[in-house]
Amino acid sequence: MAQDPLITAWNSGEAPPRSPEALQAIVDKGSYPVRRGIRNQLLLEAACYLALLLAYYDIFDGHTRPLTLNLILVAAIAFMLLHNILGYIHTAARISGREITRSLQQEISRLRQYAIISVLSRATGFAGLIIFFAAGIRWTPFKYWILGAAVLILLVQLYILSGIWRNRISRLRNTLLQLTSQ
Repeated sequence: MAQDPLITAWNSGEAPPRSPEALQAIVDKGSYPVRRGIRNQLLLEAACYLALLLAYYDIFDGHTRPLTLNLILVAAIAFMLLHNILGYIHTAARISGREITRSLQQEISRLRQYAIISVLSRATGFAGLIIFFAAGIRWTPFKYWILGAAVLILLVQLYILSGIWRNRISRLRNTLLQLTSQ
């Protein structure tokens, strides 16, 4: 059975290795593909958090909830927003240094730290959301199942987020390996 020649060409093709000079030009320009993806993710999340924060008081009856629950929700969302702002600042900062391989090693280290903080802040923020929405509910077995499903979905999202960060860091490591092998 013959395979489509276009698919064969696509599967056999590899991205051409980039020279240190070409990568230095990317650094000078400040347009890193991995960072662009991170920035887009952070902006989308921040917009959603702001929309929730602006609408929770009326839509989710924030005015009928105890002050502590409102503070927990606002703190959780503010924490996630602050995390996104810091992440945006981190991704907007240029990689500094004279030697690109050394700079890339430092960036990988900073990105690993930020990835850990990202996953932990997401878990903490969603815990605050769950506390806000779960308080004041008359619990039935069905509602416990719903809570369990929500926690399971959260765990799956955290696992996927961890995988996304691993892939991003792996792409940077592969770039570093290509540079050091030349």
